[in-house]
Amino acid sequence: MPRIASVPAAIVMVVLGSAGLLKLADLNAFRNAIESWTAIPNMIRPAIVLAVPVFELSLAGLWFARIGPRLTRAAGLCFLIVTTSVYLGHAVFVEVPDCGCFGLIAKAEASHRTAIFVVARNSFLIGLLLISMSAGRKRPVPNARCPQSTSPTVRTGFTILETIVVIAIVGLLVSLLMPTLGQARQSAERLRSRASLGQHARVVSMYLGDWDDEYPIYADHRAMVHIIRSEHQVLTYRRYFDVVTGWNVALADLYYDGRSRGDDFQRPGTIAQFGPITPYKYSSAFLAQPEFWNPSTRTGPDQWSGVRDAQVRWPSAKVVFLDSLMWDQTARPADPNYASERNTDISLIDGSARRVRRSEFTWPYVGGEGSWRGSSTDWGRPGLHTLDGVAGHDIK
Repeated sequence: MPRIASVPAAIVMVVLGSAGLLKLADLNAFRNAIESWTAIPNMIRPAIVLAVPVFELSLAGLWFARIGPRLTRAAGLCFLIVTTSVYLGHAVFVEVPDCGCFGLIAKAEASHRTAIFVVARNSFLIGLLLISMSAGRKRPVPNARCPQSTSPTVRTGFTILETIVVIAIVGLLVSLLMPTLGQARQSAERLRSRASLGQHARVVSMYLGDWDDEYPIYADHRAMVHIIRSEHQVLTYRRYFDVVTGWNVALADLYYDGRSRGDDFQRPGTIAQFGPITPYKYSSAFLAQPEFWNPSTRTGPDQWSGVRDAQVRWPSAKVVFLDSLMWDQTARPADPNYASERNTDISLIDGSARRVRRSEFTWPYVGGEGSWRGSSTDWGRPGLHTLDGVAGHDIK
């Protein structure tokens, strides 16, 4: 096989081998991507998750070992054509959900962008393989003036040393890229978390328009037990302020197409441990009047009730949802580590979402929710127990 035919094919095999290594290094991410493809039957998804990276690595290994190079190129071409066709079909026919399921919309759009990238990359690789296979069919024209040489055949493939060097370079590149890819994955997860929080804040804005500018309130402080239900889920709470983790069930039927679970209700990279209870907490400030959150005007549970949008003074500085898993929530204001530079993802009433450090929060109401029946904590947490409630601001 002429050496000119080996170079494009070698590039393709390096890309496929690297892709296989990266998939095996983060098999969970690849599994999650495959599971988002509803067109793939559930029974074959586990096999695909393992078979694809193994096949990519096998192709690269066979090529650099010089075992059946023509067959290896043909198998690689067929593999790329099949995968490109699948991704192309997904990019063309995928439908963005038309319900209020904002998390599903973001997920569908991200999957569409990935499909377009893979189609473009694979098209380039297919072109390289076609060039390699076309060049491999050409034969040099013998010189009529000179008799054919009886010298040994000139070596055209890769030597073992060249193969080892290429594998070592690929391994080095992968080892250098792994930390960066891990950081990129974490950054992508944080972006997805903030996107979900912002979308939930916009759902609250929709709620305000539907319910006469009143913020969601789904518990009565006079009740002994607080039951939150949707068509498919029921939650029971004994304390009034604990319901801040059940807003997703309360809003499921009207604004999430009946869903109370899903990636948009959990921070990426975590597993739901308590059913539909979400770590994205609804700020406790929306469950009591502003007077309850001021030491000079607090009287008690008689001030526990819903609030209206007109009472909000700083929409761009008032937290509506907060990721409670992002930092240590056990530190009390008196603890020396309370003001440490931990950070968390939040969404604000104006629909924006971002990451903030604890030092960026204003000081919460120190007494928290008090010590009445129905209270969850008697010390304040930033973003949840805002001084002056919805009339105050959480961000400096």
